[in-house]
Amino acid sequence: MRKAFSKALNREVSADEVSQNDSLKISGFNCIDCEIPVIHKKEHNRNKSFVSAHFARKQEHIESCKYHAVGQMTILARSSDDNVLSSFGKENFIFRLTMIHDELDGKKEQEKDKISQGNTVFSINKKYESQGRLSSYLGTMKKIVELRNLLANDKKELTSIVEIDFRGEKIKWKNFYYEPDQYLQAYKYLKKLKYQDRHPICLEGTVNSINYIEKTDNYAVNLKWGEKGINSEGNIQIPSPSIFMTKKELLELSIEIGDTIVTCAKYTIRASKGRETEREFLRISANLNHKHQMVIL
Repeated sequence: MRKAFSKALNREVSADEVSQNDSLKISGFNCIDCEIPVIHKKEHNRNKSFVSAHFARKQEHIESCKYHAVGQMTILARSSDDNVLSSFGKENFIFRLTMIHDELDGKKEQEKDKISQGNTVFSINKKYESQGRLSSYLGTMKKIVELRNLLANDKKELTSIVEIDFRGEKIKWKNFYYEPDQYLQAYKYLKKLKYQDRHPICLEGTVNSINYIEKTDNYAVNLKWGEKGINSEGNIQIPSPSIFMTKKELLELSIEIGDTIVTCAKYTIRASKGRETEREFLRISANLNHKHQMVIL
């Protein structure tokens, strides 16, 4: 949780605000939704990863609370179309990534639906139907990402109850969702995948620049570089993610430099040498096909 109710100030406070004023801890904090007691945790490093300031629960949130992972996923599963997200057991869920992959890939159905009028047969507009399905599936994906962000440092609760299915194989969360310090792992994972095994992944990051590409009349939303690595030749490797989109999509999403975004897409990779030969840029890029592929945190 990034926010809580402060008994001392009688209002909502952010975890960062409390980190700067220890005196606020004396009166205690409550969940802003279900009012259970929560405690403040300062930012710190854990297992070589930075953990931002947050509020942690002392007991389980009530089931209807927006911070209750199982409760929120149950509600989402009930409303998802075509069982793109469904529950099994009491506290476990399957997210069918194959369905998003196929719609992004423009996969054609084996049997086209058709309607007849007299002796004439008309094909139903499959493109329109495909866009409708993609919007629905990505809408579910977007809500899962938003819930993950809402849970902040309790996000393991979500990753432990959601199983990602791709063509009958289980995809681990660490191979599906990448934070800025994990771009190098994302590049290596995508590189080892066979073409037929490629699937959408989520990349989280901060917008560093937005460049117009005259040749394609599109825009490149470039994220801040990830943690650097060293290859076998001793060269510095710099992960450099970008998302390409039209001006219309850019304006609809209202993306600005400094925004933290998550994009679910089928990424491609390539390596290129910098002007300085000892540097190698690891390009991770994707085209935005639908605005629901992106979540602004």
